[in-house]
Amino acid sequence: MRALIVAFSLSGLLALGANAAEPVVSDIAVIPIHDGVNVIPRFAADGRAATIVKAWRDNGNAHGYSVYLVTLPVKDDYGAGHKTGVVGFDDGGAAPFCDTATASPFDGERVLQTLRFARAKIDGAPAVVMIRADLGEAKSGVLADHAPADIRIYKLEHPGVDVGTTPDVFRLVSKTRAPGLYCNADVALAVELHLPPPDTPGRGPGGCFD
Repeated sequence: MRALIVAFSLSGLLALGANAAEPVVSDIAVIPIHDGVNVIPRFAADGRAATIVKAWRDNGNAHGYSVYLVTLPVKDDYGAGHKTGVVGFDDGGAAPFCDTATASPFDGERVLQTLRFARAKIDGAPAVVMIRADLGEAKSGVLADHAPADIRIYKLEHPGVDVGTTPDVFRLVSKTRAPGLYCNADVALAVELHLPPPDTPGRGPGGCFD
């Protein structure tokens, strides 16, 4: 199964954050991911295809969330043959190394967390990235109500085997706080990165309802 890549042209280069050390991200082309099993050809830089499994973790209320498992073929411990290897997610620092990524849509209109897989350029070089937006705490104390949005970009890398990590990993390369306030993390990505707007963006700026 081939995944269609929906490309979105950005006017010029998009510099995330005012810090000069932040990478310049451009030419973002979102890779559509549906519920279930997604096979993405030529996902890794060396041409390996990835399998991305998106599954719903029900919680019996509005706090269910999506879980994403990304795999790539890897050589076994003896260098012969291949196994299906987990691609980890590394936030750096003291943050735990994770085997999966999660995103919470909350009630579907006010989205707390969202993520996208995409092809892009980082400082002019082709890359595969995961982009996520997370809403922080609103002054009102209401979930997803006029809250700051943190946008993180992870780059797919192949550092090889190391203790406690995976041969392939999405490593955090950029973290910025959007200048506005949002009630929907999907709207934050649409506004800040020019990605497609969600189906239920809300009535006002930032996806808010008032």
